[in-house]
Amino acid sequence: MAALETVGRYPDSNSVIASKAYADADNAATAVTQAYIDQQCAIQAANAVSQAYITQAVANYATASQLTASTAPFVPNSMLGAANGVAATNSSGIVPSAQLPTLVTNRLAKSYDIATSGTNFLGGDSFTVTTTTLGEYIIASLPIADPGYPWYPRVFAYISGQAAGASSGSRFIGNGNFGLLTVMPPAGISTKIYGAGVCTSDTVTNWYQCLPYGGAQNTSIPMTPLNQPPIIGPLTLNLGACCWSGSGYTFNGPGLVYHVTIVPALGTGALPS
Repeated sequence: MAALETVGRYPDSNSVIASKAYADADNAATAVTQAYIDQQCAIQAANAVSQAYITQAVANYATASQLTASTAPFVPNSMLGAANGVAATNSSGIVPSAQLPTLVTNRLAKSYDIATSGTNFLGGDSFTVTTTTLGEYIIASLPIADPGYPWYPRVFAYISGQAAGASSGSRFIGNGNFGLLTVMPPAGISTKIYGAGVCTSDTVTNWYQCLPYGGAQNTSIPMTPLNQPPIIGPLTLNLGACCWSGSGYTFNGPGLVYHVTIVPALGTGALPS
């Protein structure tokens, strides 16, 4: 067989000459026809995500409002065992003691003393009262904390004083000026008297006591250490001074003793009004 003539290059596998019939057959087999396009479109249409499918899929998801409503009854983990949250149980189903409130299990008497708490307004000075207004001058003030139970105050005070003005007789006989000590809550809270003591009209310095009040509170409510209404909650008790009679009485701050012992009440009651 005679060799084919070539122009410009050496014959290789890329220069094989194919017949027209082969080329026509190959083009017919690989051409993108309308039928092929229709076939591929049908395949894609069969696998397409329809609106019905999307609607069905979305229906399976919860909305934001539904999530909010469904989680409302639940407590966040951050609130378990936290302050102002809720107590959480341990592995035994018991609330740990650290999460329990402090409970008053014993009703014990407590004592408050002006030497360690409260305020002594006289200090090292003296003050002369001039009217019979109860608690005209506040000598000392003791705040009593809430013990967690209804309570009664038992007060005691010891203070020196003398009748103001000149003596009208011997050095022990005064001029008609008598002093009055009372233990009461601040003005506006209550008019109850929890302690009282009368000072003589001596014009020389003497010591006087203020003890739990056992006389009539007023015309409608008798007040004695045994029948006074119990107190609930905290209460400040002031040691006040005024005149029992006369025009003046002088109280001295040095050496003042004032303390209040609170004892549990057997029943319950409200703060006296």
